[in-house]
Amino acid sequence: VILDLLQALKLKSPLPDTNILLLVQFICSDVGTKLSESTIIHKQMIASLPSCGTAAMECTRQYIGEILDFIADMHTLTKLKSHMKTCSQPLHEDTFGGHLKVGLAQIAAMEITRGNHRDNKAVIRYLPWLYHPPSAMQQGPKEFIECVSHIRLLSWLLLGSLTHGVVCMNSPSPCMPIPLDAGSHVADHLIVILIGFPEQSKTSVLHMCSLFHAFIFAQLWTVYCEQAAIAPTIQNQNEFTAILTALEFWSRVTPSILQLMAHNTVMVEMVCLHLISLM
Repeated sequence: VILDLLQALKLKSPLPDTNILLLVQFICSDVGTKLSESTIIHKQMIASLPSCGTAAMECTRQYIGEILDFIADMHTLTKLKSHMKTCSQPLHEDTFGGHLKVGLAQIAAMEITRGNHRDNKAVIRYLPWLYHPPSAMQQGPKEFIECVSHIRLLSWLLLGSLTHGVVCMNSPSPCMPIPLDAGSHVADHLIVILIGFPEQSKTSVLHMCSLFHAFIFAQLWTVYCEQAAIAPTIQNQNEFTAILTALEFWSRVTPSILQLMAHNTVMVEMVCLHLISLM
């Protein structure tokens, strides 16, 4: 079953959108989460899958790196949609990609959370760059595009985590793939984008969209910290730590936002629109 899903994600076998999401839900059931209901996969379809352990995650574990690559790649959904058109006319073309990536992100987020323990072993293994943002001396075009890619992947993982929190509200274990102590490091990744944006934004479409990704991530990280504050946990200081993490994040990022607005009126308008949208 897992290989069928991977073959579909690698464009080696065409599957209808409903079937792909049912295969993702099959893994989700085993790992203790579920997809959010949608017009593609409704409540009865999710409920019809086995709720007991199926060892699906055992089979998936070795492919988590490939799943993260699929989530991180900007072009996978476009390729997958055109590939699916060869076998059927997808009815949910506009919404399918979001549901698929969030579902895969839920699986990856649950696995990273399970493997983290006290030393954050899993997140360091899958995201080795997380605790090593570019230094002030390294911030060139290559570092800029890498930071955009990293922020996009982190956004999907946070969406996966937050979706789990919404659809599995009574889950005894919180899904927290990104440790709160990484807050200052993710802020540094974001600062690279904010500082480099005026110079790099004219290079390509991805560079132009980088500010959008930066502000979406800032919003998700804030909500993630808020959810961490109310998550069931052994540590009593978790609520205090989570709120402090969010405040520290914004205290690091805000000067770079103001610096970006100091460039010209166009930047002021762009940043204001993003901030209003974020609020």
